Amino acid sequence: MLDFEHIEHLPAMFLMQTERLQQKIFLARKTTQGWQKFSYQQTQHAVLNLAASLLRNGLQQGDRVTLLSDNSPEWIIADLAILCAGAIPVPHYTNYTEESHHHCLHDADSVMAFVSSEKLLDSFWGAAVKSNVKHIYLLETTQKKPDTHVTLHDWKQAMAQTLSHEDNLQINQRLSKIERNDVALISYTSGTNGLPKGVMLPHRAILHNCDGVNDVFAKIGGLDNERFLSFLPLSHCYEHTVCAFLATAIGAEVYFAEGIDKISSNLQEVSPTLVTTVPRLCEAIYARIQNGLQTAPPLSRFLFDLALRYGKRKKRHLLEKDTIPTLKFWEILLAPIAYKIINGKMRQRFGGKLRAFVSGGAPLNSDIGIFFLALGIDILQGYGLTETSPVVSFNIPHDNDPRTAGPPMKNTEVKIADDGEILIRGDLLTSGYWNNPEATKILFDADGFLRTGDIGKFDAMGRIMITDRKKNIIITSGGDNVAPQYIEGVLLIHPEIEQVVVFGDKRPALAALLVPEAEWLKLFCAQQQTPAKDVSQLRNFQPLREFFADKIKLSNVNLASYEQIRFFDFADEPFSVYNDMLTPSFKIRRHHVIAHYQERLNALYKK
Repeated sequence: MLDFEHIEHLPAMFLMQTERLQQKIFLARKTTQGWQKFSYQQTQHAVLNLAASLLRNGLQQGDRVTLLSDNSPEWIIADLAILCAGAIPVPHYTNYTEESHHHCLHDADSVMAFVSSEKLLDSFWGAAVKSNVKHIYLLETTQKKPDTHVTLHDWKQAMAQTLSHEDNLQINQRLSKIERNDVALISYTSGTNGLPKGVMLPHRAILHNCDGVNDVFAKIGGLDNERFLSFLPLSHCYEHTVCAFLATAIGAEVYFAEGIDKISSNLQEVSPTLVTTVPRLCEAIYARIQNGLQTAPPLSRFLFDLALRYGKRKKRHLLEKDTIPTLKFWEILLAPIAYKIINGKMRQRFGGKLRAFVSGGAPLNSDIGIFFLALGIDILQGYGLTETSPVVSFNIPHDNDPRTAGPPMKNTEVKIADDGEILIRGDLLTSGYWNNPEATKILFDADGFLRTGDIGKFDAMGRIMITDRKKNIIITSGGDNVAPQYIEGVLLIHPEIEQVVVFGDKRPALAALLVPEAEWLKLFCAQQQTPAKDVSQLRNFQPLREFFADKIKLSNVNLASYEQIRFFDFADEPFSVYNDMLTPSFKIRRHHVIAHYQERLNALYKK
């Protein structure tokens, strides 16, 4: 186990591990010939060659370098090369518009950039030529003619160059000047409101995260020979820390999924031990299982139901007393067999070696967490923010309570303010927002605690429970404070609901805007023999409204009177990054949704 407190910076950790691990596989991606793999030693060669190329092209200590690429080994190599050159990586999301690229380029004042494809260059080019970017490294060839102040370089060629003795000396000089408190990277928030802010993450903050995660797993056998399957965007702080730095710290293998649509097949090919995820994927898998059961043979449905009830009885401490399933005498005899069959099929579905999904980014509905846990699949829910590098807390397999986000990691102070806001202090904290002293000042209280903007509490075991975002809290006209995220989680337990936004601020009651699950909606339309397929054409289709009215009634039973949904309508299309209703990290832009559908939502109350 590494002594994280005595590691000076992230490049030092990387070089230490690559020297130790040498031929062990580090990075892998799928090609037409199979999985192309890069050992730790091969990665080190590519990183140092690329760092030398950056220095030859005039990169200075502390310069910012934009990284715009789909997930790939090259993303990690470029990221580490920028760090080894003494500069600061600034990842951009691949779905940024030219306006977002322009904002981030000018805010960070990037002088170089890595771009992985001509398609991504199209959205980036207009902003780049108006910025101070002088060199762009490309993975693909392009027909674009460089601007007078922009030079294009072959990314692959730069990685394959031979490292000279002088290059080595210059890189070592740069590394000797880096200190733990220096900014390691600038991670732009995905911006649920307003323009993204550049979060400065020091080396000590990311090392604190690696140390904390490693410490927790060390208590239950450690992290050894782990294999990650990565599909979340590396430009998001969560995936960035896990795949570039935690993986290095524990000597893990990182396999990059071919895409969201190929996750199922990649899980089976790769057989990962750990998968970082977001609640959206867990909800989608849950919905797919539930919808599949509706058309499954009666025996399969019976075995699944029996296994689930048996598994829930094993986890009865997570259930309310009146919801613990009962089993008849003959079911008690059959249940272990049913559980073994279903658990085996579930594990095989995820590759057969999965230790856990680690879920972050937003709270997961606890019923969905308990569902998977009852069937022997751990979803370890955690809590964190970009401003905390990002992990603050997470559950662990032998004590996993999906109603919580687990206990804080070591050397992490967490307290709850009088108004319920979660406050955090420790080495994991950002040093502030780049180029934004006003926002930085607001971020910290007088005692140096970071104001998270999240509302929460501790359970009796000291685990963090998240209620909602402070800015999302709804105050009804009757004066009731309502956490919409919790209610949305209750509604999402119905697999027919793909997305939902609850609103009702300054209103007498709550309403919901629903997005039906796409595959279910196709089947429903076929059963109803209606030619309409688009939800915008079905908004007033009475059978559809009656179906979802019944689902909402079922959910309301589990809610306090002031939390119950009294009205609902349908969105015209799913919330996505492309219609600006989701952030690049898959969080719903609640205020964008409400603003877009304001007229429709107002009409619900007029009725």
